[in-house]
Amino acid sequence: MAEKRKPCAVFLLRIEGIVSKDPKKMKAQKIELFDASLWGKSNKPRGARRFRMRVNGKWFNGGQRRDMLFLDKWQVRDLIWRSIHL
Repeated sequence: MAEKRKPCAVFLLRIEGIVSKDPKKMKAQKIELFDASLWGKSNKPRGARRFRMRVNGKWFNGGQRRDMLFLDKWQVRDLIWRSIHL
């Protein structure tokens, strides 16, 4: 089933000059951010906007076994910074 929700931000992180047709050797990462209000979650619990993140088409749960993980802008920033491999 196709995702009907629209992301509020999309990032494509890739290393310039490296292109591969093989997905296992892919050097790019697509990160999509969705507003927490799309899941009926309050978006301003402590004055911070929250997001749900999808990386390369899979929902990010931070290695935890819970269904959904919502992140604030600082957590998103830290995860994007760590995903850049130079």
